[in-house]
Amino acid sequence: MGQKETMREFKVLHTSQEARNTTGDSNLKPLLEITTPDGLTLFYMNPLKILAKLFDGAGDEMPADTALFIFKSAPGKDFNTPVRKIPYANYYGATVVQQRNAEFEQNTVHDLGGVSGIENPEGHKFVVMYQSSATVDLTKAGTTFEVVPLASN
Repeated sequence: MGQKETMREFKVLHTSQEARNTTGDSNLKPLLEITTPDGLTLFYMNPLKILAKLFDGAGDEMPADTALFIFKSAPGKDFNTPVRKIPYANYYGATVVQQRNAEFEQNTVHDLGGVSGIENPEGHKFVVMYQSSATVDLTKAGTTFEVVPLASN
């Protein structure tokens, strides 16, 4: 801001032209939480490799337009800290064996931004949620969600 500019209040109501109703846009569903055990610290490296093969209740692979959301959660905090959104299209149609191949690595390794990784002391959680028209059924045969953090005590 320049020296001659001044600040003033700018009231925004739900009926203002700048505001719009966004209900129904997120609808995130929980997939899993990994709680760091007592006496350990888990460190999720950046870049983070995740393998995923997810199915719905009918045994069909989750749609390619499904999105996975990674959060960090700390005890006593009201909200999870968002880390990364991952398109499931990166995984769609690929077997877990294919996902382990070096040629497929660009689809399974994800940059976490300007951090060296996610450090989760005991009690903290690595939270995965998803957005999709279908519902994940983790009991279906062939279902995989794999992440490998480093552990220290």
